[in-house]
Amino acid sequence: MDVTSVGYNCLMSEFHRSSILLQPGLFQFGHPYITMHTEVRGDFGIGVFSRFPMEEVDRFTLNTDIQSIAATIQVPNGRSLRLYATHPLPPIGEVQQRLRNEQLTQLATRIKAFGSKQVDSPIVLLGDFNLTPWSPHFNELQTATKLQRVGSRFDLTPTWYRYPLFPFGLVIDHVMISNDIVCTEHRIGRLTGSDHRRVSVVLDTLTYQEKKARRQ
Repeated sequence: MDVTSVGYNCLMSEFHRSSILLQPGLFQFGHPYITMHTEVRGDFGIGVFSRFPMEEVDRFTLNTDIQSIAATIQVPNGRSLRLYATHPLPPIGEVQQRLRNEQLTQLATRIKAFGSKQVDSPIVLLGDFNLTPWSPHFNELQTATKLQRVGSRFDLTPTWYRYPLFPFGLVIDHVMISNDIVCTEHRIGRLTGSDHRRVSVVLDTLTYQEKKARRQ
């Protein structure tokens, strides 16, 4: 198995005003393959930063004007990995809750369509879903995509804080993987000034033989 790592960043207005991470020799040194959408206002800029070449990059919108990203990563073992990054609206009020659910449903349809055509391609979905893993809508997303969330269902370590309304935080930032990927490391970082904690994972893609043995 070959270990691969892909960087993801939610690009907010502060990032748009500063190019420090894009200067040669800094962030690009380790992750030279970049696709992103920044916003001067709002919290819905999004980007994928990769150590390995990206192909078939698609920045797309679904039921709102918020962009999501899909990209095929060429991992070292010769396989390709399809990565999806998304950030639906927070469920503030009935309308935004409906829009969030619709976006995740439409995204699941897109992922399912890709999986039916590229049956041997591992898939990763990640982002701030504005949804906890105990929500029935999260279960619907897992069922529709056949992806599984990285981390224990009973892990209560929060990834988001917004004092004082949620002093204990919520688990709303997720990484989901197909069954031909295994997670060898999963960490939730410390608070660093953002209202979100960093979620980092190390993923291994399985060979056909390893995948077959895992099913037995």
